[in-house]
Amino acid sequence: MIYQDDTITLQTGVPGYDSIGVEIIAWSPSATVIGDAQPYNKEKAYKEYGLTAENEMKRVFTPANVAWVEGAQCLLNAVSYRILKVLAWDNHYEVLIERVS
Repeated sequence: MIYQDDTITLQTGVPGYDSIGVEIIAWSPSATVIGDAQPYNKEKAYKEYGLTAENEMKRVFTPANVAWVEGAQCLLNAVSYRILKVLAWDNHYEVLIERVS
């Protein structure tokens, strides 16, 4: 069962340049979804999926009709996270995200 008590804002990145000419990606909101975000162990992420992460990780469960994109970003409680892995199941997605430092 997905409790769906967390609001997650998916973001789309647009490449550009800052005021001194350094290439940046500007992230803007693209969709808002309700899901269940839980803390996730970095060692478990490596063991189960071969993922390495340096920062805090979370595992998010959402309905299957959400357009998650690996490598993009999302906001959870006003904190930016990078989308590392999207796993599609029969009726939901399991998504691993890492806090952006």
